[in-house]
Amino acid sequence: MVGLGFALVQRGSVGNGAAALPSSPAHEQSSNELIETTKGLQITQQQAVDQLQVVQDQLVAQKAETKKLSEQIATLTEKLDALQQSIANTPTPAAKSR
Repeated sequence: MVGLGFALVQRGSVGNGAAALPSSPAHEQSSNELIETTKGLQITQQQAVDQLQVVQDQLVAQKAETKKLSEQIATLTEKLDALQQSIANTPTPAAKSR
């Protein structure tokens, strides 16, 4: 609050309404660098968001594939169990000859 009050007092004391603290080349360069850094961070953030979306899409696809494979495994397991039961119920050649 004190800083804001000081800025308002300084601003009011300038007759033409210009900023009390003149913009120096170093200040302007720092401001430009800050703007460029901010733009760079925004780009980086957007790239991270885009990458996250790709990873989420891949995860959804992998889950669907995993579900499909699990269903295929269950079907094959049932068929194998049925085949094993069929073999177990088939009389052996020794049993036939008796």
